[in-house]
Amino acid sequence: MGAYTLTFSQRNVLIIDDAQAVISVVRSMLRAMGFSDNCIDYAKEGKSALNCIKLKKYDVIICDYNLGDGLNGRQLLDEIRHGKLLGPDSVFIMITGESSKTIVRSIIELRPDDYILKPFNQQQLQRRLRVALSKRSQYRALYEIDHQHDAAAGIALCNELLCNESVDQLLVNQFKGQFLQSLRKYDEAQNLYWELDKKHADAWIKIELCNVLVELGDYDEVESIMAHMSNDISVSSLPELSVMSKLEIYKDNIPEAISHLTLASSLAPGNPDRELVIANLCLSESDYTNAERRYSIYRACCKGTFRDDLTSSINVVRGMLLSIEEEDYNAARDNDLRKIESFIFTLYSAASSADEKVSVEILYIHSRILRGELGKAMLLFYKVMSVVANIDFYSRYHLCRICSLLMFDARYKENFQIASEMSLKMDNLLVSKSCMIMLHSLDMNHACQKRLYQEKYDASLLHRVQHPQKELAALIQLHQMNPYLQQVAIRIIELLGMIWPRMLNKMEVLSLIESCDNTVSTIMSLSQQQHNNYQGTLSAAKQHTENKRA
Repeated sequence: MGAYTLTFSQRNVLIIDDAQAVISVVRSMLRAMGFSDNCIDYAKEGKSALNCIKLKKYDVIICDYNLGDGLNGRQLLDEIRHGKLLGPDSVFIMITGESSKTIVRSIIELRPDDYILKPFNQQQLQRRLRVALSKRSQYRALYEIDHQHDAAAGIALCNELLCNESVDQLLVNQFKGQFLQSLRKYDEAQNLYWELDKKHADAWIKIELCNVLVELGDYDEVESIMAHMSNDISVSSLPELSVMSKLEIYKDNIPEAISHLTLASSLAPGNPDRELVIANLCLSESDYTNAERRYSIYRACCKGTFRDDLTSSINVVRGMLLSIEEEDYNAARDNDLRKIESFIFTLYSAASSADEKVSVEILYIHSRILRGELGKAMLLFYKVMSVVANIDFYSRYHLCRICSLLMFDARYKENFQIASEMSLKMDNLLVSKSCMIMLHSLDMNHACQKRLYQEKYDASLLHRVQHPQKELAALIQLHQMNPYLQQVAIRIIELLGMIWPRMLNKMEVLSLIESCDNTVSTIMSLSQQQHNNYQGTLSAAKQHTENKRA
């Protein structure tokens, strides 16, 4: 592997900055270095820059972090990487006039080839470019394999290169460690990082070692290593915070993980994957207010990027719905529902595919249930269930929640299995893990509610023969806890045709019958109703009530 062969004059350069003065200065510097003026292009905002990169191969991109409205430098680099728009020997240099630690951390976390703080001179820029281009050229094959995500070939090439003492052993091992982790060969990665740690004092080695040890379940060793690291993780060290949050997630200490991730976001804002993980974890903890807020932040991070789809907006509205699920019925709740439904209608209008429309319809099903309009909800529910094959994970999760609320256990299990499989296929491992935690939390709650309802129903059966009043009282209490339990609603109607509930007046009993009938008539099919002579049972209950004095 030799040094790069292209001279500066042969390289295409793109300068991206919203200030014409900066573009002019950088252009003058590049010309003085030997770059051809005909090979230097510029763009003043992210979308224009992205179009340029799609149409032409650039060897050097020099991009400002803040680009005014639209895509910023971070989002632009994310777009470029997602679209694989840069070759393995091209370099991306981030520049910024903001020297705040927040901006610098955000840039470092993004890992461009290099970054330079304004103001800088020609010598500084030239030195950084030469180093970055030389590194890319010398290890082009490694960058090419990394670009193609061929980890197995990457490990083989690293092993070959490491036999040559003239190569940068630390750099090649850094690649090898990442390739091993992407293939989930954590034992081999652990051995590699232990050996590197004996020879070098670089902090990144300990960080990667800890990441691997978390995957291997050696949590005590991770805590021991972190305790001896010199940086103060509670103040400024982003990599350590990332490790600690991952550790707490794997240990199921979700509040602590949220705390670490939230601090990391305050230190280096704008990371969409981190915001999504925080939102998911808040949802798993039933902290719907913060889940909604974090989904909103995630949506803002995604605006204008490849992540900018209807799902991010739907998640925000989903958080709103879940936040009022347990609220008492009152005017404020009704007003909140009206606002949410206006958002739902807007989302439905924006939906461009059948799958997106189904995802929005799931929101509407939930809102109708919360309004007590079970008939409208169930009509749409059965329609959605017939066409639900290709919805995203979050909509599938929401469908599980609705099935759990209605205690449709078979449908719940079916959708839960599909959601579980979807969570395992996500590209980002931490996002994948947060989705698994969402499902685990939901499943624990579902099992708990199912057990509670069954215990109360079984307790009511003990009174069926000798104490029907006690049975009815227990079933009414259960119906108040969850009005969507069909078996409970049917039995209440049967009992109301025979006995009068104590402590309820005629209007309250009529309201109870209406509520139970709403459940049965919308959930039980007509054939089932006819088979069980449901209408006769309902008529008996209504007649028995009408015969009572008010």
